[in-house]
Amino acid sequence: MLTKFNDKKLFYNISNCQTNKIETCERWEEGKKVKKKLPISVMNYMRHMRGIDISNKFISEYEMDSKTVKWWKRIFLHL
Repeated sequence: MLTKFNDKKLFYNISNCQTNKIETCERWEEGKKVKKKLPISVMNYMRHMRGIDISNKFISEYEMDSKTVKWWKRIFLHL
């Protein structure tokens, strides 16, 4: 299922385990809680992927460029 959604910017989501149901949830907009209709796939993405997105952001900002002979040292420095 391909979902195209416009929240603050355009968002595409591809999922193979979601349905096209739409539910309401509360979101903050300009200091107020507003009820919005969101597809279930977008709600699940926002609920579960937040920590992974932050992790990827930090990895790209603080990348370790040390070269090592042992492969496991590079993985350890990455974590």
